[in-house]
Amino acid sequence: MQINVTATKVTISTYDNINSGEYNIHQCEFSFSNEYDGLVKVAVFAADRPYKITIIDNVCEIPNEVLQKENTVILGVYAYQNIGDKLELRYSPTPTTFFVDTGSYKENATLVIPPAHEENIEADLYALLDEIQEKLDSGELNGEDGFSPIITETPIINGYNIEITDAQGTTSFNLYNGEQGPEGQPGKDGKDGQDGAPGPAGADGKDGKDGKDGQNGQNGQDGYTPVRGTDYWTDSDIAAMEQYCANYIDANINQAIGGSY
Repeated sequence: MQINVTATKVTISTYDNINSGEYNIHQCEFSFSNEYDGLVKVAVFAADRPYKITIIDNVCEIPNEVLQKENTVILGVYAYQNIGDKLELRYSPTPTTFFVDTGSYKENATLVIPPAHEENIEADLYALLDEIQEKLDSGELNGEDGFSPIITETPIINGYNIEITDAQGTTSFNLYNGEQGPEGQPGKDGKDGQDGAPGPAGADGKDGKDGKDGQNGQNGQDGYTPVRGTDYWTDSDIAAMEQYCANYIDANINQAIGGSY
């Protein structure tokens, strides 16, 4: 059988006809999605109880224990990774099912073939199967002839319950349609990442250069001190000043006394 495995489900892409009593002839070949890279992978075949088989190079055999009788087998896969003694992670997708049909081999029993039919046993077998199929198609297998089994189908969730009643008793099994199971719950939020390391400190700026000294100013020329008698108060100046004073006195006194002096 060809089996596809993703993180959420297991599906059978190519199905083999599997009969009870067969031994070591059925091989399961697995195709895994990227999530399973580097993980330890285990197939679980559940009939009367679960049987675990390690998947090596994406291949494993169907355990003989689940092929002992007609049965519906649940096929699951899980994968895990250990870091030291600690379980790091594990995938457990939704399983699928396949059916083990009734085979010819029976424990402690021998299939007796009448001598007259030994040469034509294969042709007779196919003829019988064709006849049974025709009766199934026409609805004739209803048990009224005292020989044919009664086959009934009852719908159940995701499939049918098949019940076969014949002279040996009643056999019942579930045939599932392999619909996808419900989605798993969302995973937990991841841990916060660590803070980044601080960046390097910036370099200090350089001090500016001192300005240049200004040039010395030129010395001013020496001042000139006037010489009395030479630079001012000449004779004419003195005479004018005397005359001004005399006139001033005369004018103010005459005004004060109302006459001339």
